[in-house]
Amino acid sequence: MKRIVLVLALAAAAVMPAAASAHVMFGLSTESPQTFRTVQSQMPVQLWSPFVGWKGANGFETVTRQAASFHVKPFISWETWDARTRVAGARNPKSTSGLWNTSIADGKQDKYLAEQVKAARAYRKVIYVRFDHEFNGNWYPWAGNAKGYVKMWRHVVNAFHKHGATNVKFIWSPNLNTYETDAVFDTRIATYWPGSKYVDIIGATVTRVQVQGGTLNPNDPNNGYYQGPSWFFQRLDRLYKYRAGAHPKPFWITEALVDLEEMPAWMPPFRAEVNARPWIKAVNWLSTTGPQTPSFGSMNWSLADQPLARQYLTF
Repeated sequence: MKRIVLVLALAAAAVMPAAASAHVMFGLSTESPQTFRTVQSQMPVQLWSPFVGWKGANGFETVTRQAASFHVKPFISWETWDARTRVAGARNPKSTSGLWNTSIADGKQDKYLAEQVKAARAYRKVIYVRFDHEFNGNWYPWAGNAKGYVKMWRHVVNAFHKHGATNVKFIWSPNLNTYETDAVFDTRIATYWPGSKYVDIIGATVTRVQVQGGTLNPNDPNNGYYQGPSWFFQRLDRLYKYRAGAHPKPFWITEALVDLEEMPAWMPPFRAEVNARPWIKAVNWLSTTGPQTPSFGSMNWSLADQPLARQYLTF
């Protein structure tokens, strides 16, 4: 009996995640304060991480107030479209790349921008902002115009800095694009780089979703399938050069998830890859519950329901 107990204990120890080599903050992206509180009661969470539309959505003041109530730091995925007209899974006709990039860069959205700058400055404590993420893909309306994107990005950052809201830390966060070769990825991503002085943190999306009967992108020769996180992290390593400087920028995994079928096999190596990179300072999980779909299968990525994932996301 004692031997059986010992074997079980050793087996349990073998699957436990190793300690991270440096402190890593953990964030939770959810639109539900109740879900956030539930997960917060189950594991340490340091970042309240909602998605915020440029218009028709909560502003910075609301998000910082929520973060304060949770006793965590605010991390905003700030998206330049009108939440009132957004259609899930589709391009927003009132939020095309040309309209928003040019309009913002030319100062035509400065009234709204000034409101957010004022709210950020009043908060005083740090606010992390992932601004128009995954810009190098083809699924968001702000993608596809690198020159306009860079001009817009610089205008927004300058607005915060000029008016003293330097407590806002901007996160430049591309997608890792499984459908591109390394050479194509490197070339395209460079055209979206706004310059070191306009970026505080480098980030990336690391998600693994099975695509049933199709692919996320018709140019993806692998049909979206990879056996483990190693491919994603070797692609992520290609962004390391953007950290360069006298004071290297921290790196974040700004959006992570895995489909339920692969979660047991994915989470241990995912954690190992994070632990192997002491320059990764935060991991943010997209915790959402969606319906069963023909394309993606089960979309229940809520950490409130996934004790295995929580185990590997406790830093």
